[in-house]
Amino acid sequence: MHKFDEMYEQLPYAGAAIRQHYKRYDQWLAKQPGEVMRARREVKESLRSSDAKRLAAARASVDAAKIALGERGPVWWDDGTEFDRHVVTNTPYADWYVISTGRRAGRLAGG
Repeated sequence: MHKFDEMYEQLPYAGAAIRQHYKRYDQWLAKQPGEVMRARREVKESLRSSDAKRLAAARASVDAAKIALGERGPVWWDDGTEFDRHVVTNTPYADWYVISTGRRAGRLAGG
């Protein structure tokens, strides 16, 4: 496992001393494909080295890995709607948003 932040100094988890979001972050990291994580580490290292060409290549690797996962790129689902540039609370998905997040749906200020 690679150290991404201070949470790894405290593993394994010991009671309530570790905040819950660190546990979720650790679980999320564990699910990430190796290719994506290698590319992200390369971005981190290239930022430290201040090498612009290396950084551009590393970011391109992250982009390619995310496209392969379906996180970026063309829409791969077809539900017949076009709301990708809309605030969710102003779309037919507003009810789903309320149920899944517990937040109140409504128009945003100025919208």
